[in-house]
Amino acid sequence: MAATMRKDFLISSPMYSRRYSGRYEELDHLSSASLCYREIGKVKVDCRFRLSKSQWGVLGEDKNPAGILYMDLGFDQPQDFRLKSATVLVTLQYGGRTVNRNNNLHITDYYGPKNLRGIPTSIDTKQTYRITPNVAVLGNGIGGLGVNKEKYFSHSEFWSFTGQLLPGKSNYRTEVAYRTVKWELTENELDQQPLHSNVIHTAFTFQHENDPDISHQCRN
Repeated sequence: MAATMRKDFLISSPMYSRRYSGRYEELDHLSSASLCYREIGKVKVDCRFRLSKSQWGVLGEDKNPAGILYMDLGFDQPQDFRLKSATVLVTLQYGGRTVNRNNNLHITDYYGPKNLRGIPTSIDTKQTYRITPNVAVLGNGIGGLGVNKEKYFSHSEFWSFTGQLLPGKSNYRTEVAYRTVKWELTENELDQQPLHSNVIHTAFTFQHENDPDISHQCRN
């Protein structure tokens, strides 16, 4: 992910309790924190917020207040219990307040990964069927001995990890601003075990109004 931000405006270690109210005080002295943790059978999914890498400053020529958030998505899958797919949604919102159309809070197009895919795995299958000729003469049918035919098919699959921006919602109304980033992992069912790392590094840039009451939610 690439984002142009003025370094002289960046704060490498912001005080979250001061910026986002006292309920975030426990984040002030952590280098990383778990925003959301789920166990699906034997599979463990964790959304780790990397506070030490997060940056705050301004974005673009207009110097809009902005930030870059880094997250690690962990998928711990034992060999005897694997995911078919997993979806993680990260949503930004103003805590306790309704977001109106004048709010500048939104996720920019500087996010990633947007599209990762593994090396395809192929499997060849064979289908055998029998052709038996049959001729009808004056109502009487005569069957032949038949011939066996074979067809070969090649099927390929690959694992993928894709990102997508979704608009926010307020009072059951869809907003025009993108406030949710959606990441989806789809496993390769032909592989006996995942061939990718169990931790995928992600990041996204967002603009805001320098408001101290912004919160984020992570769902999977």
